Amino acid sequence: MIHISKLHGKLEKFKAISTNTRTNKFCSKMFNTLNDKVICTKCYSCSTLNKGMYPALEPALERNSELLASRILKDNELPVLKDSQFRFNAHGELINITHLQNYVNIVNKNPSCHFSLWTKRKDLIRKYFKNPDNEKPDNLILIYS
Repeated sequence: MIHISKLHGKLEKFKAISTNTRTNKFCSKMFNTLNDKVICTKCYSCSTLNKGMYPALEPALERNSELLASRILKDNELPVLKDSQFRFNAHGELINITHLQNYVNIVNKNPSCHFSLWTKRKDLIRKYFKNPDNEKPDNLILIYS
């Protein structure tokens, strides 16, 4: 089952589906780059998980990583949300096209909820939506950071 997090601080009214930055190859590569102009070197998620600040959160994030990136989930495995707004990737980043497809399927299953997907993976976004069969849902906002 997909883990849904309640966010805190300035985002306390939001819930999110996130993944593990420490096991995401893209996140690890970007966090460990020697170029201090790369924003990922200052990643809050990587820093806090590396310091063990959220010991109960990381296993849930890892389960999401494994589940969302390994296969297309069945309709009954996708959450039904009562929220009007929802965030993807409060922690983590897109892992692969399968991960993105599962997010789009969640969005399509919840048409009355508006989703934001924060990503640096423009390569995956372009590749996925280049396919004429993959239309971006109107209730999905893509934010490239």
